[in-house]
Amino acid sequence: MPPAESTHVRHRRSRTGCLTCRKLKHKCDEQKPVCGRCQRTVRICTYPTATATPSTSSQSINPSETIELPTLDLISHAESSRNAQLNAIISTIGTIPPAITLVDLLALSVPDMRERSLLQHFMCYGTVNLHAIPHPERPVHCFDISECFQNRRGSSMEIDSFFLSIISIAAVHRSSMFLQLEKKYLKQTPVGRWGIPPLPSSNDPPNERQIKSLKDTSIQSSKAAIELGKIALNLKLTNLGDSPSSSDQAGHSMAYPTISWNADLQKVTDTILTSVVCVCISQVMLVSTHWKEAYNLGLKVIKLRGGAIKLLEDAKKISLDHLNKTRTLLENLAIIDVWHCLASGAAPTLLEKEFQPWWFDFAEQVTDSTHPDSFQFVCGMDRGMLEVVNRVNILVHEREVLHKLPNQTYINIHGQKVQDMLLELDIWEVTIGTADRLPRVQLGNLIIAYVMRVVICVDLLGYPHSHPTVQTYATSALNHLENSRSSACTVNMLVPTLIVGSMMSTEEGRNQARRVIEALRSDASFSYDVEEALRILDQLYTMRDRGVPDPSWRPLLQDILLL
Repeated sequence: MPPAESTHVRHRRSRTGCLTCRKLKHKCDEQKPVCGRCQRTVRICTYPTATATPSTSSQSINPSETIELPTLDLISHAESSRNAQLNAIISTIGTIPPAITLVDLLALSVPDMRERSLLQHFMCYGTVNLHAIPHPERPVHCFDISECFQNRRGSSMEIDSFFLSIISIAAVHRSSMFLQLEKKYLKQTPVGRWGIPPLPSSNDPPNERQIKSLKDTSIQSSKAAIELGKIALNLKLTNLGDSPSSSDQAGHSMAYPTISWNADLQKVTDTILTSVVCVCISQVMLVSTHWKEAYNLGLKVIKLRGGAIKLLEDAKKISLDHLNKTRTLLENLAIIDVWHCLASGAAPTLLEKEFQPWWFDFAEQVTDSTHPDSFQFVCGMDRGMLEVVNRVNILVHEREVLHKLPNQTYINIHGQKVQDMLLELDIWEVTIGTADRLPRVQLGNLIIAYVMRVVICVDLLGYPHSHPTVQTYATSALNHLENSRSSACTVNMLVPTLIVGSMMSTEEGRNQARRVIEALRSDASFSYDVEEALRILDQLYTMRDRGVPDPSWRPLLQDILLL
């Protein structure tokens, strides 16, 4: 009787599969662009070029040639930044075996596979800038991401705080991208600007469990980042012999009066401030209230450093690049402050007074695409226009104070300020097209000018929403917002859209406001704040239909922040 044949199937080593499977001598299913095995093991998947031969693939490769391997494509940003990142890692961990890949290097710095996958996702899609237009040479404008590789997880609290903050951004972005796919807002998985990270295959599409898990990861990472930042700051201050709660002879509280700001402590606070901005961004995307704790930590760091202007002066002494990074961090926090005050009616906390010198003195006054880090290019409005919004916020808050403590002299002065502001907005509208500005900046300035007129008319002059002047300004702003969606000059401003949209009483106007927000569902900037803006808009319309006279957006936006 012949022996039974073995049921074990032996797989031949793949000769046409991906380079990773061939290197590890695994069977490759040759699924493209990422094979099934590489998806499951979170490895870089690349296929040999047409000119490659078996003999060349088996030859030894020196480290300088490794930089040119196609296996770097997954988390590459641009050739220069790719080389810089690899060189930084090489210098940190010493001699690297000839056949090592960048995924192997990531594994050394970030042992946890889930964190490593999210870091890869961030390096493909991410940028740390509110309203950002990503720049391929620097995906993280205000921080050198190679720091994450130079400091293994657990070796530096402030670096871990920053690392967790970008993990939080990656988790919420990945979650919102999966939501876009699940809701069919996107027809196919988007390709990152600098590569394709490991994503679920077509056989295992994103589901609600994955989406919820990623949202939870974002929240927990943000909380941990904030706590680590606080601990790192307190430890550094304690090591210098300073007590977090010292007092003068009269018993008044004093905040670190004898701090010696050496280079090490400055670097720590710069890193914590970067982490703060990243947490704010991730939690705004998630429509979570945790951004407030991070923002307050940022204010504390700025005050410890002597204020914004001192922070910028110190950065300027180091280098122009350091000044640009510091200014970017402060600008992001200023945007958060201004939009939150516009949404809630609260008093400003960073740009506390009118015409803050640091807002203009350390700024580049350029607006073209060769300076993508400039405030104007990134945010789609002039620096001066955001300052106008801040002054309107101050006027709104002053009016609330005057209602509680009426004083006719101050009321008259306040009324004159309001008229002066309307005149200034008229001047802005006339001169917007005369300066050498990008079309996107011109359009953003014009939209904000209309929105500020609506706020002044409703909140400061007491006009009803149905007033012809209010309707004219609100409709003009909506028209420009909708037109921007069909051009290359997209301006994404959720709070201004909610303000002018809430003025609409006709079904035509309401549908237009909904279209402006819904258009963001298929945009790369989509996140949960888009869905929240639609929910709030419909809630305002419901309140109006039930007889609430001129419902305000402010009670609905007290704790959350939409950008």
